[in-house]
Parts: sequence; structure tokens; C-alpha cells
Amino acid sequence: MKHLFGFFVAFALALTGVGFTGCSDDKVEDEILPPPVVEPSFEVKLGTVSINDAEITLTTAAIPEYAYIVAEADAQAPSATTIYATGKVESLTDGVNKLNITGLEAVTEYTVYFAYKVEDQFADVVDLDFTTTNYTELFTITDLGPDYISFHIEVSADTYYKIAMSDWMIAKSMSEQFGTSDFDFIPTGLMYKGPQTITYKHGEVVDPDVDPEWAYYWEIMPGQCFRLMIAECDEEGNCGEVDYEADEDNRIKWYGFQQTEKVSAGDAIPSQYSVNVELTSLTTRSVEIYIEPDEEIAGYGCLFGTKPEIDSYIEEVGEKGMQAMALNGLLNTLSGVEPGLYAWDKVLLEGIEYSFITVGLEEDITKQIMVRTDFTPIQATMPAPVVVVTHIDNPEGENSAFKTWFNIKAPNGDAAKALYVFNTKSEWTKILNQGATYMDVLDLYGQDLGSAGAEMVNSSEGLNIAFDTEEETEFVLVVGLVNSEETMGEGHCETTSLSDTPDAPVNSSLFTDLLGDWTATATNTAGKEFVFKVTIADGVEPGPETCPEEVYALYPNKTREEVQALFAEYKALVITTNAKYKGKNRLVCRGFQVDPYASSYYDRMDYLSPWDLFIHENYSAVATKNLFVDYGPKWFLQIADGDVVTVPTDPIRIPILNNWSNPMYLMGYRSTGSYTSETNTPDFPVTVSEDKETITINPYVDGDKTFYPAVYYSLNGYMTALFRGNAPIVLKRGYDEPEVTANMKARRSYRTDELRTNVKAPVLGKMIKLDLGSPRLTAKRVDMSAAPLAGERLSQNAKALAEKLARANR
Repeated sequence: MKHLFGFFVAFALALTGVGFTGCSDDKVEDEILPPPVVEPSFEVKLGTVSINDAEITLTTAAIPEYAYIVAEADAQAPSATTIYATGKVESLTDGVNKLNITGLEAVTEYTVYFAYKVEDQFADVVDLDFTTTNYTELFTITDLGPDYISFHIEVSADTYYKIAMSDWMIAKSMSEQFGTSDFDFIPTGLMYKGPQTITYKHGEVVDPDVDPEWAYYWEIMPGQCFRLMIAECDEEGNCGEVDYEADEDNRIKWYGFQQTEKVSAGDAIPSQYSVNVELTSLTTRSVEIYIEPDEEIAGYGCLFGTKPEIDSYIEEVGEKGMQAMALNGLLNTLSGVEPGLYAWDKVLLEGIEYSFITVGLEEDITKQIMVRTDFTPIQATMPAPVVVVTHIDNPEGENSAFKTWFNIKAPNGDAAKALYVFNTKSEWTKILNQGATYMDVLDLYGQDLGSAGAEMVNSSEGLNIAFDTEEETEFVLVVGLVNSEETMGEGHCETTSLSDTPDAPVNSSLFTDLLGDWTATATNTAGKEFVFKVTIADGVEPGPETCPEEVYALYPNKTREEVQALFAEYKALVITTNAKYKGKNRLVCRGFQVDPYASSYYDRMDYLSPWDLFIHENYSAVATKNLFVDYGPKWFLQIADGDVVTVPTDPIRIPILNNWSNPMYLMGYRSTGSYTSETNTPDFPVTVSEDKETITINPYVDGDKTFYPAVYYSLNGYMTALFRGNAPIVLKRGYDEPEVTANMKARRSYRTDELRTNVKAPVLGKMIKLDLGSPRLTAKRVDMSAAPLAGERLSQNAKALAEKLARANR
């Protein structure tokens, strides 16, 4: 009964309590229960294992972090304290966590040791064993870091191969501009033998076997995207050959395997410092951007382009790859960094969105920060200036065939800036036929006349301006005037320069005594001797008497009558050209074969006559008379009274060597240091032996300066030396024609593919210095063949690399 009574009492009390609670107005807080107790747990499970990687799953509870060490299986097991002190510490969340271990060696036994704490006390060390797999592919990435790339090549022990690597965008630009392929890169690469794991690291020498004075060093920036090319080769390093008789897709015959990979270095470590980028000025056509890096930023680089361009780069190399592109871009200050104003010197296009990428880096180049700024030019509110350009007579005296004058006016006086581009109509036609406009060319190549020039243009008299010109040549002066909003108006004027007047005739037997074939010997600064044929004549080759039947097929867009008219014009120009040579007391010398890079299939200094160009499938010209300027190589003997002979080189008064591929110029050259030189366009003195059997072209001496004959060519806005002499050129009478070989025939056939049908670099004009005190200004010929805005820096880098490859492959 005792227990039963207790039950009733408890029940009654419970009822009483319920009654009181229900009747009371007071509120009682809900009871807070303690959280459920979670027992600490730590479980590891092996996932996928590959050649260099292993995936591990950690299922944990009530453990905030852990540390781990990876060791080869035979290493001594470390203590938990050692693992935390020397290993890598990672945070944990309750549930499933993933760990990826990279950078492992193939076919290797590993043990991963894990340490963690329970209530601030180390638990027992947990270990996990696994073995990586073997290589099965030719190429395998083994590890990537911000400044290095590591990969494995799996081949048999006796297999030779070469590896070449280039920045991805530069290689792409070279392919688009020059047709450069893997076959061009591979010969410059490093040669290996057998299976190897290879690492290329920033700052390390590319080829340890090269003399340190001439060594190159790897340049690998975080995120940088590369084109890595691999090809099997023989013991001599030969990877393949070119069959020039085959079609273009089948010309290259590789000797073995060949593979190309797209590889990017690891990501940059985010910098804790910053770079402030602000737009300080934005108009219809220009932008100024202020850049201020933190003091701890050691350098910064910038990349500018339209937003679609930048987005296309990102598609090619990835967001992280843009950082490397910016550091190799248009502005690269790697020391003494200070706040700077970046003024874009190209013209912005209306309605186009632009992107400006700025990347700052610390002394440790792997630590970087990137800032992207997008903007659109403002809309114009003012009308474009009116431009009036007029050809005028020489305001200072007699007119000349070699100087042409123009007047430029802004009738409304609203020109804040004046730009011009002057060149031959021939060059303009090639540019315009490619789809460009006068405004496009002004935007890219416009020469600023300065504040003084703009002030003269706004005056009632306007600005008088003169240019050096070749005789009887059509020219076009294009002028752009820009108002205060930077809206530009365009005007242009076409004119033809005058004919040069004949000189007083010279009475000399040399005009007949020197005619015929000669053997010339020239030596360059490297000691290489060139022996070639020179034919001295009193004019150009006449060509056939009547137009050959097969010529009509070379002009499919012209009627038979139109081709006959071209042929008649050609025959008339032969007579005119020969008369000009005679009127200037000159003999023409055909041939100047001094290309040090010539091969059995390629020689830029092969001689092509005007008739060769007339019937050439791959040569094009604006007018028939261009053939008589472009043919060559040709040069001249100027004969004066007393049998004084010189070789003139002034490209304004004397036709250049040739212009059927790259424009070639005969110039004077002298070395001024290890990597510096000086050039000019002198009249080289010539000595003719008494027996008329030897002709010597001597150097030109100007005080203590001695200039030897040299050949330079123009390509993409650059003048590059093809031949630099260091001795007189000697001609001996007579020439023994070599036997024509199959290779020589093939070379001429192959050369037809090399003749340029698009834009050629223009003939260089001399700069005329004019007096700013009167309404006239300095003027010069503008080279319109340089790389355009899009990818401009890439084009320059690609050109430099292309020339390096070409030298290495010869």
C-alpha cells in the first residue's frame, strides 16, 4: 500500500500543478535543453589514384582541423607533433571532406599520415597507403606551379625527341601573320632521349649546355598559357622534312610522333596589396587612366583593347592567363614603380566598349593582383571640322620633281589637332583594297602636326607643307582635323609629281666599255663571301616583240583588247625608262645576290625583270609603270665628266634595289659598337681599272667615318639588315653560268608563292625640315605597313620570335 499511496500523491500533485499553470497569467520560459553530444570521429578512405594524383575522402565529426604529411612507404612514421609542425594543416566540416594530393611520382608506394586533436589532445596518428599508377600516354602533366610547368614524356629508352615551347597567344599570332607552324618551332627546341620528367621554371636557364653569355632563361608567369610541341627526331635532331612539290596540307613529313599540348602555369597567389585604377579623362576618341599601386607593388603591366578582344583573349588563355598577357603587354614597369598616367595613343571608336587590364606584382612574381576596368567613349555633340587640302606650287621658288607642296586649311578655324598620312597612291590603293578607309589609316598612323601646325591650319593662309617625292609618281595626302571634343573630319588631295629633267649629257666611252656580264664578289661582316652575276646594261630588258598567247590567261578579269593595251603600255615604258637612264647618265646593273639566308628553295635576291613581273601569277601592281620601279635587284653606275663613276643610293632620286616582295634598299653602313650601327644613303665612289676588266665599289668616307655598301629591307614597319658589307665590292669581267639544277628550278617555282600581292612597306621618304616661323611644318612619308591596333604588342613579339626562328632554322 505504501507504493500505491505514493503514486496517488504524485498524480494529485501533477493535477494541481496543471491547474495552477492553466489559471495563471504569468509566462514561463521553455526549458533549454543541452545540445546532443557528438562523439569525435575521423575516418579516411582512398578514392581514385592516378599517375601523379590521389583522391582521399575524410568523413569526420567534431574535429575542426587536421594536418597531414605524404611520405614514401619506407619512410619512418612521424609523430602527431611532427605532422602538425611540418605538414599541411587543413580545416574540416562535419561530414564528408575531400583531399587531393598532387605532384606524386609514377609507380611509387606512398603513405599519408594524418594527425588531429580531440579536446586539445593529439589522437593516434592515422595512416593510409596507396601506390600510384604508371605512365601510359606520351605526354602527362605532373605538376603546375605559378612559375613552373612539370610534365613527363613516356617513350622507349632509345627514342630521341625535341620539345619547343612558346607563349600561346604569340604562337597563334605568328601562325596568323606568318603561317608559322610547329615544324618551324621544333628545330629551336631542346633535345631529349628516353622517358623523362621535365620541369621548366621561371628564371632558370633554358639550355644548360649553352655558354652563359648567350643563354636564354625561362619566362613563366602565373597563369601563362603555352603551346608545347613535341616531335620525335633522329640523333642529329632532325624531326622531318618539307616536300615543296606536295600540296600545302601535305608538305611536312614527320619522321615519327608529333604532338602539341596547351598548358597553363599554376594560378598566381592573390596579393594582399592593391593597385588603384581610375579614369581621369574620357572623350569621344581618347582616354587617360591613372594608375597608383601600393608601395609594396614591385611592378605592373597593362593590356588594353576592345571588350570583345579582351573577352576573346580570355577564351583563349583563361581569366588567369590574362595576367601574364598584361605583364607582357603595352606597359611594363618592373622597378621604381610610381603613380602614372596612362594615355592611350590610339583612337577609340564610337559606341565600342573597351577593357583595360592592370596587373600588379610583388617582388615575388607569383603574388599578383588584377584589376579590370571597362568603359565606353562619350557621344559627340559638335560637328566634325571641315578639311580643305590643295596641291600648290612651290611658294619658295621653282617646282621640283623631288618635292611636292600642299596647303591645308580649316575654314571654320575649329581644329584643335591636325594629323596627316602621306604616301604613294599605289600604297594607298593596296590599303584601301583591303577594306580600310582614310579615317582608319589616320586613326592608326596619323602624324601629329603639333599645336603650331594646328594654329597654322586655322589661319586664313593655312599651312603650307612639302614632301620629298620620286618623279612622275602619284601621291595622296590625307589630313584629319580634330575638334575640342576630338571628333575628326577628313580631307585628301591626289597629285602627280613632276618629271625629272635630263642632265647635261656626258661624253664617255664607259657607257659602252662597261656593258656585259660581270662576276661580283662581296663580303659581309661575318666574313661570308658572296659571288654572283651582274649584268651592266644601258636599259631594261625589252621583253617579247608581241604579246605571247599564254599571257592572256594570266589576266582573267581583262578582255583580250585590254591585255593588248597593257602590253603596248609596257613596251612604251621600256623606251621611256631607257631614255630616263640615258638622260641621267646612268648604266643599270642587274643582280645583287647577297641573301645570307638563301637556300636551294628560297632566295629573296633572285633577279626578276619588268617582264618577269608582267607575267608573274603572284605579282600585282596598281599601274604598269610600277613594274619598272619594283623589278630587280638593280642598282646604278652614275657616270660624270672625266670618267668619274659613283653608285648612288638616295631612294628618292634613285629607284630602290627591288620592291616585288619586301622593299630592298642599297645603303651605307658602319658599325658603331657591338649592337649599334649607323646608316646613310651616300654615293659610293667607284674605281674602274685601266683595262676596263675590274670595277671596284669603294666605301664612302665621311671624315673619320667609313660606310660600306649594305642591303636593308622593310617589313611591318621595321628596317632590317640583310647584308652588311665590310670590304669593297669587286666586279671582274665575264661570268660562267652554272648548270641549272632541279633545286634551282624548284626554287624559282616555290618563289612564286612568296611574292606579295597585298600591302608592301612604302618607299622611305626623307624628312624635310621646314621653318616653324612661316606657315609650314616638318613632313615625312608615313609607313602604313606596321601592325594594327588589335593585338599590336602580340604582333611585335611574334615578329621578333619569327625572325629568331628563321635564323635558327637556316
